[in-house]
Amino acid sequence: SEGLNIHGLICDELHVWKGRAFWDALKYGFLARSQPVHFVITTAGIFDKTTIGWEQHQRAVRVRDGEDVDQELLVFIRNAEVTDDWESPEVHKKANPSYGTILDPAELAKDAAEVKSMPTALNSFLRYRLNIWTEQLEHVIDMRAWDKCDGEVDEASLQGRRCFGGLDLASKRDVAAFVLLFPPTDDDPLWRVLPRFWIPRENASNREKVDNVPYITWAREGHIRLTGGTSIDYEGIRLQILADVNTFDLVEVAIDQWNAEYLRQRVDPTGELCVEFAQTLRNMSAPMKELVDVLVPSGLLAHAGHPVLRWMAANLASYEDGNGNIRPDKDKSTEKIDGIVGAIMAVGLA
Repeated sequence: SEGLNIHGLICDELHVWKGRAFWDALKYGFLARSQPVHFVITTAGIFDKTTIGWEQHQRAVRVRDGEDVDQELLVFIRNAEVTDDWESPEVHKKANPSYGTILDPAELAKDAAEVKSMPTALNSFLRYRLNIWTEQLEHVIDMRAWDKCDGEVDEASLQGRRCFGGLDLASKRDVAAFVLLFPPTDDDPLWRVLPRFWIPRENASNREKVDNVPYITWAREGHIRLTGGTSIDYEGIRLQILADVNTFDLVEVAIDQWNAEYLRQRVDPTGELCVEFAQTLRNMSAPMKELVDVLVPSGLLAHAGHPVLRWMAANLASYEDGNGNIRPDKDKSTEKIDGIVGAIMAVGLA
């Protein structure tokens, strides 16, 4: 691919290109030509800031919107918006120039109907049919349904209410999550979720600069707490759990014995509060299905639109064995999912 002398070039499906070495070799192959032509064609792909596909898509959007000026770049983008109704024929038409000619409207409607009964296929439909960049190959959680579960979560009104906790301490150097889940009462039919997050300040600053994850903004808005130094302040988490014990009717807290033994000894020396909850298929499958397939789609969950928890919900990927048992898969997930793991653990106790 080196030493090329290119007059005309067509790059197809840029969203699946790996790395940028080949792209750069082609780009600089135009230098000896006075009027080269370069076409780039792609459907939407997986949202990954490190790919050449996302980089060039963002560049095209900035030129289209007038934020950047490039007289040599002609941009044509047809796509639906994330907020659009993906079942609507008008939205299908909006994203497809060949709608009604090459592309049969009935086939598109059929695909949409299939996705409605199979939520894990939604991302592929959004990318290939509506040209929407998605956060990973498959959403385990239907994010459109998730966003509708934005009911109020008011700590003051929850005082004294029965609840269960899930504590996920995946790493001392990254996000820690403690999630409280309040089951329905006679006066309130919703399962209300109150998440708490911590991250070392130094790590948060680096992640915001390198990966554009807005930890500092979230901290400023009160959605995540920054701890000093380069590792999580377990003492701060301990004090928060004790405060929650005094504020709410906290029945039990699910902990992963591997990472939470330090806190268990200092929060629950009598062994009455903390319950060992290994993150295995046996423990996680039923509560994960309850959260993903029942509470979210039915609108019985309320999370108040918490931005950190939403980000983690969108990141969630799952592992499934041959018997249909599932659990969160942190290796396959595009980013952090600690808050969702904590919520699943709490569901497992409730």
